[in-house]
Formats: sequence, structure tokens, C-alpha cells
Amino acid sequence: MAQAWRSISPRKDLERLMQTTHYEISLPEGANIRHPLSALDLSYAGSGNAIGLGYIFEHDLDSLRLLTSLQTLASKFPALAGRLDVSNKRVSSEIGSFPFTHVKDFPGRYSDLTDPKANITIRTDFVPEPSLKSAIAGKAPLMSVKLTSFKQGGSILGVSVNHALMDAWGFHQLMRQWADIFTGKPTNNLTMGHDLYKFRTSRNASEWRTELQNQGVNIPTNYNRFAGRNLLRFLNYMVNVYKLRGREMFHFSADQIQTIKTQVHTESGLDWISTNMALSAHILNAIIPLQMPKKSKSLGIGNVINIRGRIRKDSQFAQNNFAGNALYIKIDHSNFDRPVRALARGDIARLLRQSYDAMSENHIETTMANIVDGLELGYGYPGLSITDPIMAINNQSKFDVYNVDFGVGRPVRILPQDVGDHIMIFPASDGGAEVYIRDFGGLKRQKKLLEPFWTDRILGRTTN
Repeated sequence: MAQAWRSISPRKDLERLMQTTHYEISLPEGANIRHPLSALDLSYAGSGNAIGLGYIFEHDLDSLRLLTSLQTLASKFPALAGRLDVSNKRVSSEIGSFPFTHVKDFPGRYSDLTDPKANITIRTDFVPEPSLKSAIAGKAPLMSVKLTSFKQGGSILGVSVNHALMDAWGFHQLMRQWADIFTGKPTNNLTMGHDLYKFRTSRNASEWRTELQNQGVNIPTNYNRFAGRNLLRFLNYMVNVYKLRGREMFHFSADQIQTIKTQVHTESGLDWISTNMALSAHILNAIIPLQMPKKSKSLGIGNVINIRGRIRKDSQFAQNNFAGNALYIKIDHSNFDRPVRALARGDIARLLRQSYDAMSENHIETTMANIVDGLELGYGYPGLSITDPIMAINNQSKFDVYNVDFGVGRPVRILPQDVGDHIMIFPASDGGAEVYIRDFGGLKRQKKLLEPFWTDRILGRTTN
């Protein structure tokens, strides 16, 4: 294969004594880059923009091998080199390229970023992410890569992919595929598409609304109307503004997590709860008194649930290896006889377990069809009211994210790019978890999370 990347603008940054070289990964003319996008995919692009991670390595990576393997990866998944074409609900083939940047002699060394208690903001320096405005306008690349080589040793590989192309699971599969190409290992034939789960039905708006009413599900906002379109733009704008403001990080060791799980399990009175349920219940219980209105009796939990293995059990290989949007977002509104602020960890754990038990194949397919049909018809998520308080939990703690090898061993730490959720639970290199928390009420209230009273609650030193 002919070399399809080229250096664009090598330059010397005299102020920081770093050498930065920009490359462009280009596909051959005539490559089939066009790719259909569903309304669900585009909703992810609007609210989350990009998924990104910074992979920290003890040693420097071979930039030339990264370039050649990245070219091979792009040839397997041509949509990575496209641009969003929102009006036609597809990836456009007008521009078949994306950037790779190599920064040499960055001040410091890799270990500056590996302290599990260090809350690092990686967006500016290490993980490239185009603006939401330019991505929606079709002007920004759907994938961006940046290798930063530290002057005193080590490196960080920053990668971002537009959320319209894949979910977090798909991103991790894509990175493993790239690493296997880099090291010459056999690679699976992943499907870069969004049609594994065909949830779209032929219902029109009237039929869809009637069926929601029969199911007892609230009809969401109609974003096709003028006021709705403006509201949607405002909500997407605010989510991305808060992404740029960062979040606070709390590290939990594996022993801490096990202790919390044991405590919450006992408090719930249930026969079984998962580690994810226990940790989610604990974090929610810790921060609800700070972040929720005092008199609120309605609790909305946006919980990301992996539906692979839950349905289509005759296609287990495809479920485990599929790169695409296949995460089910569950919105649960429950009313209690006391303010939400007074809920105990056991209460929340029972709520999560109840939701888990309801996840039958039929329930998932019905709910997903309601969501996808609604988005295609111009509505929001069924059952979700914009006036209700809600906390979104992005829990990736069980994802095997560290199983990537670019020839220098596993990453010593992986830093997740911000995706705009209230709570992100991400695997830590020591077997524990890093919990990132944001307060959408503003920076002043968010900083309270670092005060001893709230830090002790979050880390489980004290409970209510």
C-alpha cells in the first residue's frame, strides 16, 4: 500500500522548546467513506461530541509505526476519515482524512500523570477534540490522534472519535484493533456500523404517542417545533460548556470498593447486588444532598447499561466484537414518600436492582424502539422530562480498557476525556476505580466536593 500520510507543517515552538509535527491520514481516492447515521447516533454527536482517552506509557511509542498502522486501521473503517453530514444523516465522503500530531520534548515525564490521586485535565494538551459546532457543521474530522513524547521519558497517546460513530465499548474495541495491527497480531473483522440492533419500527408520530400512553410512558419534548429546536440547541451547548469546565476526581482502591459493596449489600437487604450497583448507589447517596433540590421527591437516574449479552444471544461473537452505538440509556423516575435527599444507599441500590431485573429482552427491545422512533420523529427520550432533576452515570468500570499493547506493554494509566455526564466511573490501573463527578449547578458548588465533609462522604469515610 502506498504511503497515504504526509507531514503538513513541522514547526518549532520556541517558547516551550517543543517540536510539533502535523500529519494527515488520508484514504485513497474512491474509498467508500459514506456511512448512514441514525437519529440516535446524531443525538450522541450533539450531546457528547467526541469520546476520547489519553493512554500513558512508560516508554515512547514509535511514531512511524503508529502512522502506518493507523493508515491500515482507517482502510478497515473508512468512516473515520469522513465528516458529519447531519442534514442527510450520514458520514460524508467529501473529505477523506483526519489528523495525527506528534509533539516531542514535552516538559516533564510520564510519571507526572500517573498518580492515581491526581486529577489531570487532558483536553487542552494531550487529547485533541474538535469543537461541537465545527463537528456538526461537517468541518471537523471524526477522528483525531496526538502522540506526546515527554522530554524526560514516556509518552501519552491521545485519541478522540466522534460519538456518532461509536459508543464507549466500540471505542475500546477500535483501540484494541489498532494495537493489534501495530504489533502484527491477528485482527478480528469488526463491523463498523450501527445496524446490529434494528430497533426502528414503521410507526408514525400518532401511533408512537398512542403506544407510549398505553405503556404509561410520558411523551417527551417535540424538538421539531421551533421552541423545541432552540431548547435542544441550548441543552447541547450547556452540556459541552460544562465539559470544558472539568470535573473532580476521586480514587477508590479495590479494597475500598469491596468494603463499600459489602456495606451497601447489607443495607439493601437484597440477596445480590453487583459492584456497579453498589458503587453507583454509594456515589449518588453521597452527592444527592448537595446537588439535588431540597424538596424534590422525583429522582431521575440516567444509567448506561450494556445490552450486549442481554439480547440476540445467538450472535454472541457479534455482541462482544461490535463497534457501534449499542448502549441502552435507562431513565428511571421514582417517587418516594420522603425527599430524595433523605434516601439511603440501600434505597438506591434496590432501585438499581429493580431496574436491572426488568431488563428482559422484550423490555429492552420495546424501550429502545420507543427511543429510536421518538428521535427519528423529532422527539426527546420517552419518559424523560426536562423539568425533572436527573443524574447521568457513565460506568465503564468493568471494561477491559488496559488490554491494549503498542509494543511497549500495557498503559500505566488511562485518562478519560470528559463526556458531559454527572458521574463517570472508570477503571484505575491498580484494579480500583477513578470516579469523576461534576455539578451542573455551577463551579462554586462543585468545588464543595473537595471540602472534607463531602470528600469523606464520597470516599465512604462517613455515611448518612
